[in-house]
Amino acid sequence: MLDKYERWIHFYTASLLSSPQGAPNFDMKAVFKKLKERFDKNLCFKLVERDSACIRITRFAFNKAETSVALLLQYSDSKVSDPSFGDLVSGNLRQEPKLAGEGIAVSAHLHLKLTSLPGKPFEFMMKLEDVPGVGKSRILPFLNGMIKEIMSRDFVDAVDGKEKTCHPILIMDHLASQSLKENLDAGELRFIEVSKNKNFADMDEEGFLVRSTASVKVKIAPNLDGEASVGIVNRLKEKFSKQGYDHVKVIFKHKEGKQRTVDVSGHRADAGEALFGKIEMITLDNPLPQCSDNLNMEVLKKMNDLK
Repeated sequence: MLDKYERWIHFYTASLLSSPQGAPNFDMKAVFKKLKERFDKNLCFKLVERDSACIRITRFAFNKAETSVALLLQYSDSKVSDPSFGDLVSGNLRQEPKLAGEGIAVSAHLHLKLTSLPGKPFEFMMKLEDVPGVGKSRILPFLNGMIKEIMSRDFVDAVDGKEKTCHPILIMDHLASQSLKENLDAGELRFIEVSKNKNFADMDEEGFLVRSTASVKVKIAPNLDGEASVGIVNRLKEKFSKQGYDHVKVIFKHKEGKQRTVDVSGHRADAGEALFGKIEMITLDNPLPQCSDNLNMEVLKKMNDLK
């Protein structure tokens, strides 16, 4: 579940790779201008998961100077269980069933600078709201599929003189977080908490769930750097996953003494990147729903202000 007033923001460097190798370069702004034309025709969506889910761009806006662009990405899944609401005092439950053709929906803001990074003419700053279901591994194939359709063009290969077709490929590399690496270098990897559910059906033949939690403490050895610490985390995560543990949290201590928890559960497609990439939290003055209809200007401003 998402907090109404807090959102984590992932930092990426976005770039365009020309395919095939040796094809002319493509311009980032031109790509998104063409993508906006497609959006205006209501064609920026794709059914996935055997047509049981859909990913789409619901809002698309350039700033006045066209130096940045913002997208609101939505993912709806008809296979997700209907939400339940519990009364805090009585515990009574109220369920909201999906209607035919509906899916449980989430949305995420994406903000892309269209001016390149200093000294890096082909790299651009991209920030993405952290929302389970709308991560890099889901939106990148979606965007690249559309980009290939709208930007494919012919060129003459300088190597063999033959006419070929080329297209751009959007690349998103998680921006390395030096501060996080420094924290792992100088801090202490406290422990990994793994948990799994067990079913018991021996009470009046009624099944019920009991959460079993196991904890493992992994100390950082002398002269062990941040990368090696992350390697330990990954190996233990793999080991416990094979034993059926489906929920994994890493808790480490900053050099200043503060403690941070990172969720690296296997069901999150981009979970591992949180240990390597830069991620910052924004705090909102107004509540943000799980799924929005419009771009939220407060979210975009606070995303843009992050350095």
